[in-house]
Amino acid sequence: TDFAPIVRLIPGFESFDVAGAVTMQITAAGAIDAPALSAWVILADGSMRQGTLPPLSDVTLAASYSAGMVSVSTATGRWQGADVLMAGHAPAVLLGDRLPPAFLATLPAALEPARFDVRVVGLSPEALRPFLDAESIDQIAGRVDFAADITATTFDLDGVTADVRLDRAEVELARIPLAQ
Repeated sequence: TDFAPIVRLIPGFESFDVAGAVTMQITAAGAIDAPALSAWVILADGSMRQGTLPPLSDVTLAASYSAGMVSVSTATGRWQGADVLMAGHAPAVLLGDRLPPAFLATLPAALEPARFDVRVVGLSPEALRPFLDAESIDQIAGRVDFAADITATTFDLDGVTADVRLDRAEVELARIPLAQ
C-alpha cells in the first residue's frame, strides 16, 4: 500500500516513501459539512525510506484519531541494525494548512503540545555508513542506546524541543574506549 498522500501531510516527511500492509477504519458521524471523525490504523510489515538513506524496515504502527488528537500507541522498526520504538500524540490542528480548510475549521484548538517518546537500542557504527567514508567508520566500534522525549508546539524546527538521554554508550574511537 502506498501511504505517500498521508505521510506527506506531516511537515518534513514530504520526501518519504512508506509501504506496508494496512488495516484501517474511519468513522464519520454528524453533519456532512462538519463530521466528527474517528479512525484507527495498523501498519504491519512496513518500510519507510527518505531519499538515498537506508530504509527503516520491519515497521509496525498502531495509531488512532479522535476529537482532534492523533495518538500513536506504538511504532517500531529497524534501521541499520538498531531497534527504533516510538509512542506519543499530537493535536491534528498542528498540521494547519496541510489539512482541508473545512476540516481544519472543525478541529479544537491545540490545548497541549505534541509529545513523542522515542527510544533507539543498539545503534552501531553501521548507522554512520550513509554519512561517513568506510575508513572513518572502521575507526569506530561499539553500541549506543538512547531515549528522546520530544515536544512540539508547531512542526517548525523552532517549535520543537527534545531531551535526549544516553542509556548506554560503549564506544571506541580509533581504539580509544569511551564508556558511559
